[in-house]
Amino acid sequence: MSRRILFLVKGYELMYRSLLLAALLLVCATAALGQTARVGDGARLLRFPDIHGDMIAFVYAGDIWTVPAAGEALGAQTEG
Repeated sequence: MSRRILFLVKGYELMYRSLLLAALLLVCATAALGQTARVGDGARLLRFPDIHGDMIAFVYAGDIWTVPAAGEALGAQTEG
């Protein structure tokens, strides 16, 4: 007796399809959550960048930071 007939005979086809669908949704959700967690992990709190002359200022975690546009030393202007 084939597997397909066994599911039909015993009435497990609906349960089998439901479990298969649940497993597929779980795999898709896990993949989607994993992808969104990797995107932008390093700069989630970086906000409001602005350039003034040769300096770049931005807000990170509620503090204002400045850095020379040449990319040298970074310094916090406020602490909060």
